[in-house]
Amino acid sequence: MDDKGRLPIQVVIPRKTDYSNNKSGGGGKELEPFTDKIKEQITKQCLNLQLSLQSSFENFPDIPCIGKVVMKEKAIAKTHKPTALFKSNTCPIVGAEKLDELLISITKDGLEHLINTVKLSSTKYI
Repeated sequence: MDDKGRLPIQVVIPRKTDYSNNKSGGGGKELEPFTDKIKEQITKQCLNLQLSLQSSFENFPDIPCIGKVVMKEKAIAKTHKPTALFKSNTCPIVGAEKLDELLISITKDGLEHLINTVKLSSTKYI
């Protein structure tokens, strides 16, 4: 068969060493201390959000709202996402718009849990 009848495919036989788990990278680097001032700022923002969504929570108690969290530029890497704050019992991350924007699902109970998580956090970093 001439070269015109052949497909441009090359078979690569995997080696035993190709079937190993990838080593995780990143993470572990804390970007900014979680100070009392930052806790207060986040709590205030959450309380303002709670106030602005109050009528939605009353009219549609079983339907979550979607909120947008804008990340600091130095925190846009996937390993720096604030998953300790936005988890299933608070306001879980449900998507993203831009590289530095997370979309979260907001319910009345979840927002209250988020506020309590921030207020009661004793960690230096979050």
